[in-house]
Amino acid sequence: MKTKKTHHKVLKHKVLKHKVLKHKVSKHNISKTKKIYNINYPRAAILPHAGKKYAGDARKNILIHFPRYKIKYIIYISAIHDSRDILPGVYQLYKDTTFGKTPQLPIINKNEHSFDWVENELRTHFPNVKIFVLTPVKKYDTQIVKWITTFISNHPNSVLFSTTDLTHHGKQFNNNILKFPQRLHKQYLEEHLIYSLIQHPLQLHKIKQYTNQSELLCGPYAIQLFCECVKKINYSGKVVDYYDSHLENNKLDKYTVTSTHIKNIVSYVSIIYGPTINSDKLNNFDIMLALGSIKSEIIKKLNNASYSVKLPLWSPFYNMHQGVFVGTSLNGKTNCSYGRYETTNTHKTATKIIEAAGDCLLDAKNRWNIPYSNHLLDKLDYKIELLDPKHKWKKYSGKHTERYFKLNGKQGIYLKLLSGKSATYLPVVAREHKHWTIDKYMENLSEKAGGNKYDWKKGTIWIYESKSYTWDGNKHKIKLS
Repeated sequence: MKTKKTHHKVLKHKVLKHKVLKHKVSKHNISKTKKIYNINYPRAAILPHAGKKYAGDARKNILIHFPRYKIKYIIYISAIHDSRDILPGVYQLYKDTTFGKTPQLPIINKNEHSFDWVENELRTHFPNVKIFVLTPVKKYDTQIVKWITTFISNHPNSVLFSTTDLTHHGKQFNNNILKFPQRLHKQYLEEHLIYSLIQHPLQLHKIKQYTNQSELLCGPYAIQLFCECVKKINYSGKVVDYYDSHLENNKLDKYTVTSTHIKNIVSYVSIIYGPTINSDKLNNFDIMLALGSIKSEIIKKLNNASYSVKLPLWSPFYNMHQGVFVGTSLNGKTNCSYGRYETTNTHKTATKIIEAAGDCLLDAKNRWNIPYSNHLLDKLDYKIELLDPKHKWKKYSGKHTERYFKLNGKQGIYLKLLSGKSATYLPVVAREHKHWTIDKYMENLSEKAGGNKYDWKKGTIWIYESKSYTWDGNKHKIKLS
């Protein structure tokens, strides 16, 4: 009996051990399931709905951020351009029969181009997607917000889209709201609205204040409903494209204010949202917009115009303070290299970019002897070089330059002489003068600063790195160095 009892205890122990193991396996499975929800791609977006010829690139620059085959459901909050004789409320415009259970909404049986002109691109990018389209007419309630946010939260393979086209200007639209230059003025008009759409958390009262201005956009209630959902799920947003319907010969000119009078114009913005979106992180669009503003300022100066070029308020360059150099070149020959160093936290990098570009006209003529002319502007390369923030710069005595500085083309030096005079060589100088020794490099820099060629040994140096982005005027693309 004693043996049997002992054997029974052993069996019981094995059973308990099995239960513990089973419990551990279950926990492991749960954690695996949770990983599905740990998503690093966007979950929502505001996109324009104009035809592909005009706004196709703006939508493409949204869709490239979303995985094609993972997305199975789209909830699309459409605008409604003809709501005459429709009572206020939320309506169903379209639903794929395989979408599944949705709220019982009254149905509007009419074509709505803010979905029709976009549908084919959505289905092409997401080949397995099921779409549910709804539209608010003048109002919506908390129940629809709750249903949308619950669905998006519970379905990691779903996304929420809404749509708007911004300012419509010209005879074609019975609207003459924009002054010359129209592209710049529509930026002034729209920048506070767009800024409100990427603030985190979203300030719904500000969004309603701007979207209630009928001249700013179409589909205001669609955007209000979308933003209420995004705020509830706590997503942050970032602008990934912003241009207009005036067609240009090259990509950079889409972001450039020229001297052309634009008779008819519709403005487009593309914004993505998600749990991991960082609006301050620079992307290619931010760089293109900055390069376009450099060209815009040069055009303004060359034509003695009186308007003020600036980056839009929502540009991430307003949250940066580091130094920046801008430049241009023609057939590989530099004809401007001008910059602004990091000084105070109130002097934003966004402002520095325009200020430096404003100095290029005289720099090209007086220093480089390759002056600008209107017929050469499209042939130029345009460059923006962002210096490391100052807290990353390494300070050394000039006599120790050889110990710490590498002529590898990745480092630049800021030299300050005992006299107080100073100068810098950007990293590109080392790349372009590979035959130089460090002594030769520093002697030339010392003379550039206004001293004799040996003064650097008693001076102070700061070593830094930078990132350079160049618009190639011949190949029409950005080069990174």
